[in-house]
Amino acid sequence: VVGYVCPWLISDEVQILRLAVAPSQRRRGAAATLLRAVMDQAYDAGAHWLYLEVEEGNHPAESLYQGMGFTIDAVRPDYYGRGRHALVMVLDLDSEWNGDEV
Repeated sequence: VVGYVCPWLISDEVQILRLAVAPSQRRRGAAATLLRAVMDQAYDAGAHWLYLEVEEGNHPAESLYQGMGFTIDAVRPDYYGRGRHALVMVLDLDSEWNGDEV
């Protein structure tokens, strides 16, 4: 298994509950491919927003998400434990995704 993603469609938004790639397969585009597939399916399902949380300071993941159009929407203090905060990131599918990019 190279990686997996667990999206959850709720009304007009999709929450990415988990996104993981095997350590030996990282930095090869697998996470971006998984995200693009979720974006395409979310767009086709009529979702307008895509949300995820990432640990603040996980720079490779933050960079990937920002490069794909996600922006920081909020911070969840101590989400991963004392002093370890989550960044809530959001992608506006209506303005950032045209559904043709998978």
